[in-house]
Amino acid sequence: MALTAKQQRRYYVYTLADPRDESVFYVGKGTGNRIKTHAARVARGLFDNGAKCAKILDIHRAGLSVVENIVADCLTEAEAFAEEKRLIVKHRDHGITNISQGTVTAEQASVARASALLKSTKPYEEWVADLPDETCGQVCRVFGSTEKFYRWYVGQLGKLSEHPQVRELRFPAQS
Repeated sequence: MALTAKQQRRYYVYTLADPRDESVFYVGKGTGNRIKTHAARVARGLFDNGAKCAKILDIHRAGLSVVENIVADCLTEAEAFAEEKRLIVKHRDHGITNISQGTVTAEQASVARASALLKSTKPYEEWVADLPDETCGQVCRVFGSTEKFYRWYVGQLGKLSEHPQVRELRFPAQS
């Protein structure tokens, strides 16, 4: 079942800040009540990111509450990931506690893997020249020849290349 436009645009990007100086110490993306979970988890003694949780504890011990601010909403997941990443970079040198530099959608990760594979695939002549004899024998037993295997492999990469972000890459076999 396909998601409705409203369901696809359910993501938001938020910041957590210290009320004492309004400095942003965490950037996240979420849906629903995600923004509220950080302080709630720390209050229950659940710690997932040491630096972020220590900051929240420090704020709570001062008798204050974390400033939770939604900075962008009604986003698709891809838009939310991009905005999260942009804000992490923006705040990176100002005490941000994010563990990662932002994440990507599963589709974006697949496109990146396909792109890397396509870029790293050698033309047949180079590939077969680097193939160890034992591997060459195994490939020939299974596929009948190294050329058949190579054509099959490039064909599999070709299926990956149907994505518009990968399509512009050239296959070594087309060189």
